Amino acid sequence: RRVHGTLSECLFFFRCSLVSFPPVFRFRYFFTHMNKPPADWNIDVEGDVKLTIEQDTKLTNACTFIVNKEDHTLGDVLRSKLHENDDVLFVGYKIPHPLTHNIHLKVHCNENTNPVRAVHEAIDEVFGELDDLEKQFQEQVDQMKKTADVLPMFM
Repeated sequence: RRVHGTLSECLFFFRCSLVSFPPVFRFRYFFTHMNKPPADWNIDVEGDVKLTIEQDTKLTNACTFIVNKEDHTLGDVLRSKLHENDDVLFVGYKIPHPLTHNIHLKVHCNENTNPVRAVHEAIDEVFGELDDLEKQFQEQVDQMKKTADVLPMFM
């Protein structure tokens, strides 16, 4: 039902509608329906643009990378890896709104490199670290398999 009127009248209607529902239902409804993202917010669909690069108009050798369907997980990893690069003068990322699922990664480099190359190098370093982590994990799994007869509950 639509409500027209002042803000206080709308809030009064909202408060009255809450009274008519049992408290458990109110809790479930609001925590399952408010700010609920669409079901495919993190699924890559064919035809979706994953990455957009915008050249900065005010700074030379600076770009903004807009990565769709990503969040702080990727943004913070790339930001921290780019901070380690001595040729990167500034790096930062932001999520424009909590309900939009994209990150804006801004990279400003000196004349020794360009932002695209710096981001490529950071991604390569992250993949190298992930490969090392996978190798260490596999070594630990193999070690646990060797001692499985002593500790059968872990297998």
